Amino acid sequence: MCTGNFVWADYYKLKIISVSYRAWEVASEFEKSRRGKPKPESIQSSDEKRTVLYRSIVPIQHLHIGYDPEFTWVEKADRDTV
Repeated sequence: MCTGNFVWADYYKLKIISVSYRAWEVASEFEKSRRGKPKPESIQSSDEKRTVLYRSIVPIQHLHIGYDPEFTWVEKADRDTV
């Protein structure tokens, strides 16, 4: 039972939540944000007794799997290996 300030790490080991190609860090406190890192946002429990912070982890911009002739470097590498 929470009797004072709620500290996420005291109750949960969960630090990262990911869904598809997006991910979020979860904590009661984060280190000071570096330049370019998203600012933390907070979410509160329905009974308004607990608050936790989350921030987006910058998603992978381009996920490429397999051969794609549109990439010129792939064409060059293909020609060089023949």
